[in-house]
Amino acid sequence: MARRYYFAILPSTVEQGAKGLINTDSEVKNAMEIAVMFVAWAAMWVWVVRQRGAWNLILANVLGAASGMMVGVVVSEFYIRLFGADRPPIPGLMGTVLQMLTTAAALVGVWMLVSHRSQVEHPVARQLLAGLCGTVAGLTTFMFFALK
Repeated sequence: MARRYYFAILPSTVEQGAKGLINTDSEVKNAMEIAVMFVAWAAMWVWVVRQRGAWNLILANVLGAASGMMVGVVVSEFYIRLFGADRPPIPGLMGTVLQMLTTAAALVGVWMLVSHRSQVEHPVARQLLAGLCGTVAGLTTFMFFALK
């Protein structure tokens, strides 16, 4: 008898518990935004520490934490602009600085990546190809901010 009663009330109990944890879709979006930001922060931090080369471990962790935080904020802003959130994007001067830094980081990062990994033998041709790819990445990032 007790066993039947337990299974009879179990679905209603689970349903009420789930409703009590998350009330609206905006809370889910905010939780996802925070989760995406922290995952990007941690991934960048780990990547910097693993790629530290001859750096001191403490210096690598400090630089990893700082660069991870910047990447986390940028990823959070991209998430807000793509999927929307209750919180508006960063306004004013800080938003402009963030957009400029993101555009410059995309341009320089892609330039460095392509120039380092390119299979083109001539150094001038390799830098021209890297510059073209970096410019396309920077303009794409800029247009992303301009259109949203």
